[in-house]
Amino acid sequence: MTDETRTRAKIIASLLSLYPASRNADPKDVLSGYLDAVRDIPVMYVSEAARRLNSGLIPRPNMAFAPSPPELATAARTILNADIDRAKRKERLQKQIEYRPPELTPADVERRRAIVADALKRMPRSDAKVPMTRDDAERDYEEMLRRPVPHIEISDNLRRSLGLPLKNTSHSEEPEESSP
Repeated sequence: MTDETRTRAKIIASLLSLYPASRNADPKDVLSGYLDAVRDIPVMYVSEAARRLNSGLIPRPNMAFAPSPPELATAARTILNADIDRAKRKERLQKQIEYRPPELTPADVERRRAIVADALKRMPRSDAKVPMTRDDAERDYEEMLRRPVPHIEISDNLRRSLGLPLKNTSHSEEPEESSP
């Protein structure tokens, strides 16, 4: 038995000693089942899983009985995977922090300026973000005046509040007066 296996056996034995139902079974068989379930999991995670199971931090169907080998193994793997995920996130964040954009040479800057200037020349005038001249503003104003005004429906309530005459409706409540 290796030192890690002995350590795992001690952890499992202390876990099982807390539960009376497990005292009746053959200790070697029980221990071998648990060791088989956690053989590929580092000792520190088996120990932490046993601690959390004993303290009730990991919910189980029946806390009166010892956790089964799969429950112990699942709890240990959950803790292990959480540590692995945390390490991966930390590594990704570290890479993001360490990223530095490449330094641009004066030739790179001029090349990029030329590309932007060329793109601006090819852009349609209405989309260009250049200051508007007085002639452009007057031309736009004249064009706006020539456009037809859309018909806007005004409600009777708004007409009353603005003091405008009410529109004639054929379904008014007052009968029309006829001339004699």
